[in-house]
Formats: sequence, structure tokens, C-alpha cells
Amino acid sequence: MVAGEVDHPQRNIPRALIIGCLLVIVVYVLVNIAYFWVLAPGDILNTRTVAADAAWRLLGKAGGLFVAVGVMISTFATLNGSILAGSRIPYAQARDGLFPQALAGLHPRFHTPAASILAQACIAGLFALSGTYESLYTKVIFFRMAFLCPSDRQRFHPAPPGAESLFVLTAPQVIPILSQN
Repeated sequence: MVAGEVDHPQRNIPRALIIGCLLVIVVYVLVNIAYFWVLAPGDILNTRTVAADAAWRLLGKAGGLFVAVGVMISTFATLNGSILAGSRIPYAQARDGLFPQALAGLHPRFHTPAASILAQACIAGLFALSGTYESLYTKVIFFRMAFLCPSDRQRFHPAPPGAESLFVLTAPQVIPILSQN
């Protein structure tokens, strides 16, 4: 999503993906080994908060607080990455003529896709007002399927010259629609 903003993307993106995946695997395995070192298998089976229980057992109340703060930091970091990377999709599609041109502009001072970030914030705000997490998640998936996939379809499978490009629903778009209560 941000390959256009990376120096030498042909080299650096695969390298970052491979190193990042390996790092996640190593951390995941080490953390799980730590859980089993601190907690008995029966304790792990009977809890939904393995990390908090392990931290509480190791460090007491401070451990529980440490895990809670760590989860908050991780959540906000993920949200930050999603906002920064997610706003580049409509920006790039607008730049390629697949979305309204208003989303293709960059902020004159910060050189960021400010209009795309604002549009993403407005859509996210509307989704957040919609109710429960389940309905929010379903609406986000539907939005991506309904609006982002057709523009990708036009990009990778353009209509022949002289033919009109039609909005076509594909199976991945129809299934979530049919599954709604």
C-alpha cells in the first residue's frame, strides 16, 4: 500500500516482509514458551486471558497493569498503521482515475493525502455510530468488497476499448450481502 513512498521498494519491501514475519514468529514462539513456563497447561485451558494471568503470576498487580498498557500501546500502534496505510488506497485509486479526483490531492505542507485521510475518518465515524462491533465489522467488510474490489477489477481487468465498464458484483461481494440477517 505504501510502496510508492519506500526507497527501492523492489528490494526493501520483500526484505521487510520476510524479516518482519520471522521476527513475529520468533516473538510468538518465545511468548508461548513463557506462558507454559509460568502457567500449568490446565490453567491455560481454563482462562481467556493467558498473558494477563502469566504476568499477574510473575509480577503481581504490576504485571496485570503492564499487560493492559502493552495491549493499549499495541492497539493504538495498529490503529495508527491502519490509518496511515488505509488512506493510501483511495488516494492511489483516485490518482489512477478510479476514485473521485478530490481524493488524489496532497496536503501542500505535509505532503500527505489529507483529503483521503479525512474521507476515511468520516466513513469510520459513520461506521462507529452504527452499533455493535459485529455490525461494524460486517459493514467495513461490505464496504471494502462493494467499493474497493470493483475498482481493482477495472484496474486489472479493464473493459475492451469502446465497451462500457460496468459495475459487476463478484462472488466475494455477494456472499456477505446474502449472509446478512
